[in-house]
Amino acid sequence: DLGDDLRHVHWKVSAHTGELVVKQYRQRRGAEVTIWLDLWEANHVVGGTDSPTETAISLAATLIALFVRGEYQVSLAGHGLPADLQLPSRGEAYLDRAMVALAQATPQAGPSFCDFCIDQARRTPRLGSVFCITPAAEADLEDALTSIGSRGAHVTVLFADGSGAGPDPRPERLSPEGIAAMADRLRARNVRTVEVGSLQSIPAALGELASEAVREIVA
Repeated sequence: DLGDDLRHVHWKVSAHTGELVVKQYRQRRGAEVTIWLDLWEANHVVGGTDSPTETAISLAATLIALFVRGEYQVSLAGHGLPADLQLPSRGEAYLDRAMVALAQATPQAGPSFCDFCIDQARRTPRLGSVFCITPAAEADLEDALTSIGSRGAHVTVLFADGSGAGPDPRPERLSPEGIAAMADRLRARNVRTVEVGSLQSIPAALGELASEAVREIVA
């Protein structure tokens, strides 16, 4: 229902049904969903249909569809995406605009994703649940997301690593070891973190997100 706490979402079931499923026995409170998609070209160096770029964009589309159909207020921001998608909105009209924009999205030049997130946080007076989707492990991203979380936002970072398909070599910033190490540090600093290995692993990743949320509630 409108306003359910996102910690109570049944992510695994939601991923399989295409509808946001919330555990009804949990306490509810108002929530807004903000999705920041990393489209900074320096973080997208691998091509292919199952690349980190395609995984990140598909993950953003999956989350937006789930949240809009769950009647949450949603905003989407990313390098080169239309500015009007940053305005918190509900409904199928917003979902349609977001899907068209994501279908046309390509990596862009501009500020780093870390700087992009900091700028977005400065512009937003109130942050509810923030989902950061990135294929990279920028060194400064850890401190930026922790700082945003200290403002009371529930921050989740999803590393859309992809399959590594394509002709370009994987740089150190995209190495599985680097991402795993940053994920561990972020979890230690109360930033929920999930690694998404490919397009096919999105449902499993959302199931892991459910497990992360349950662990937070129990803790």
